[in-house]
Amino acid sequence: MLLRTTSTFAALSILVALATGCAAPSSDDGGPVPGATEEADLKKQLADDALKGKLRGILAEASFTSESDYGYVVLEGETFEGARLSTKVVREKLKAAVMAASSSQRDISRADCRAQRLDVSRAIADGDAAEVPADKDDESYTYARHDKQLGIALKTMRSQLKSVVGFTFGTNASGDQDEFGTVHYVYVGISKTSGKLIAIMTEAVYT
Repeated sequence: MLLRTTSTFAALSILVALATGCAAPSSDDGGPVPGATEEADLKKQLADDALKGKLRGILAEASFTSESDYGYVVLEGETFEGARLSTKVVREKLKAAVMAASSSQRDISRADCRAQRLDVSRAIADGDAAEVPADKDDESYTYARHDKQLGIALKTMRSQLKSVVGFTFGTNASGDQDEFGTVHYVYVGISKTSGKLIAIMTEAVYT
């Protein structure tokens, strides 16, 4: 009888331990810890199509405001076997995808298409700091919503892709758009599974 009771108690202890080990983190009131699911999602490696779908969802309501308003598109470029992206590689491997999605069919490979590096870390920090008003009619809603969602998208890209970088293509020396079309904002990285370039892009009008 003693052996049977001891054995039963041990089995129950194992079951409790297993159940506890598999449980999601919780807060003091028994609810899930805020951000725990999001962090787990970022660490899970996604296939290219799944990642592109996730980025489209994140940026679905993000609008980039300049002298016009443009949303974001998700692009897939050519395969690159290297470890780090340069301006030259992005121009070459993403040329066709950008041209197909561009409102002005911009060719980013042209020598006269000026490229400027964007600060990805700064964009993420701006997104973390953004406070999105509950009232969509608030004059700051569109800007704050854009910064917040772009930051989330870039964090997702950094967790899923290699060598995430950002560029603007198509400004002149003063920062306005050149004569060939809108300014293109491009953030791009290398797929860890296929080696293809995965990017998000929006456009801006500066006259």
